[in-house]
Amino acid sequence: VCSSDLSAHSTYSDTNADDRYLNMACDLAECIWRYGLLRKGPGLCHGIAGNAYCFLALQREDHSNSRKWIRRAAAMASFMDTLPQDKDWLLRPDHPMSLFEGLSGTVLFLADLISALRGMGGDSEGQPPFSPSFPLYELP
Repeated sequence: VCSSDLSAHSTYSDTNADDRYLNMACDLAECIWRYGLLRKGPGLCHGIAGNAYCFLALQREDHSNSRKWIRRAAAMASFMDTLPQDKDWLLRPDHPMSLFEGLSGTVLFLADLISALRGMGGDSEGQPPFSPSFPLYELP
């Protein structure tokens, strides 16, 4: 997901021509939902959190299905809890504490997920809606 996601984002992020890019993103997210549970670790790059961020992005863009996408992001997060929490799994990446390969990115994903879940209940006392974004590539 990592490299192609970044180039696609820069190409299509400002396109407002029609819904075909959103529809393609939804189709790709369905593929990630079926096949995207990577077991290299929990991180953003080639890990579960990186794939789950696509669901948070769609939660923000696909308003008619936002609850579906956030539930899928939460399901991937809960899957991380079912795996053995040993050093072999957590420290499998080359840089186990880094933003993209390690636990740092996973912590950011979990914080964004919690904030997005809290925002599902509606507007909370005049606060702007929370908009999760992939670290260092999307602006909130």
